[in-house]
Amino acid sequence: MDTNRKPGWVTAVAIIAIVLSGFGVMGGIQEALTPFMLDAQRADYEIMIEELNNIATESEQNLGPEEQQVTEMFKSFAGFLEKILDMPEWYLNWLILSGIISIFIHGFYLFAAIWLMQLKPYAPRFLAIALPLSIGFAITRITIAVQALDSMAMLMMAGTLVATSVEVILFIILLSKDKSAFRQFEA
Repeated sequence: MDTNRKPGWVTAVAIIAIVLSGFGVMGGIQEALTPFMLDAQRADYEIMIEELNNIATESEQNLGPEEQQVTEMFKSFAGFLEKILDMPEWYLNWLILSGIISIFIHGFYLFAAIWLMQLKPYAPRFLAIALPLSIGFAITRITIAVQALDSMAMLMMAGTLVATSVEVILFIILLSKDKSAFRQFEA
């Protein structure tokens, strides 16, 4: 197939999908390893929490009302770290499973995006499977994170929310555009 005949939407969708799926694979690896990283870093986090609370306590006595905002920031960051360390055990187990599933879904998604760039005849069909899988799994991950971590989950899952929104747009583009460029082997 002549590369000059590749539609612009294919290149745009493929590049964005390659980036998002690559981040998805890396995020899946990180997510699967999160419980192990938390265990290894627990002592360091506890020291940080203690130091932040000490700084906040000392600062409260010496600062005026304007500087109290900085003190509140230290306290809220310490609370954020405490909440991370106090994740429910079931959620830590879910993170391992979720990370492994994410690696497979985003690995398939990555290959589908690469094949789309190469104008493989089956690429639109595979990407039309991979995108809803990624979107659905992201919504599942966000829902479970909110159950485990309350409002803090939205902060931790902000990147997933943005990526999911972009994937919805990519899916709509994929469904609505002409795919005649993928029929390269017809006589």
